[in-house]
Amino acid sequence: QPQQPQQVDPLPAGTAEAKTAAAAQQQPQQPQQVDPPPVRVVMVALKRIFPPPVVASLLGVIIALIHPVRGLLIDIDVRDDDAPLTFLFDGLRKIGSAAVPINMFILGASLAKGIDRSTISLRTMLSVTFAKMVVMPLVGILCTIVLKAAKVVDGPGDSFYLVAMLVSATPTANNIIVMAELAGENKEGLAACISFQYLLAPVLLTLWLALFVSFATKDSVFPW
Repeated sequence: QPQQPQQVDPLPAGTAEAKTAAAAQQQPQQPQQVDPPPVRVVMVALKRIFPPPVVASLLGVIIALIHPVRGLLIDIDVRDDDAPLTFLFDGLRKIGSAAVPINMFILGASLAKGIDRSTISLRTMLSVTFAKMVVMPLVGILCTIVLKAAKVVDGPGDSFYLVAMLVSATPTANNIIVMAELAGENKEGLAACISFQYLLAPVLLTLWLALFVSFATKDSVFPW
């Protein structure tokens, strides 16, 4: 004879076990999280690494290195502006000239309500400012020492070494906010860091500039 399945007595109503079982039945099942495919992960990473400003800069470098393509935009032989695509280059240059004031508008709009302490901590802001306004100029001096020892520039090259050091001591460029805006990152915190750098720039940049001029005009490799 086949065995009859044993009947399980229901739990008495009102007990803790009954309440737990009822809550488990009423609770909706959570959908299982599916990991994105590797191709999608790579595409997202490339999108973050190469935002539109970086892609445009790389394309500009590539076009400038290819002589025939560059000759289509700029007359590199006679310089009389009769290249086939001079009109296109002039239009792009005018659009690019508007980048700086647009970036200033974006920076001002990000700081219109003041520095929001909830977007970035004071420690992070000081760390970023110290790395950009103190550590980076020191790295620029070390790189210039190496270039000067290797005699990359024939002759004195005072202006070359001065510019090479000066670009490392300037505050963060405003177009970084545009890149953060396009990437969906914390643009308010980045704007706060940039504004704090500009507040300290008159003092720090003056000190670094005096040191850079003294080092660039010395004949010896080392500034001391």
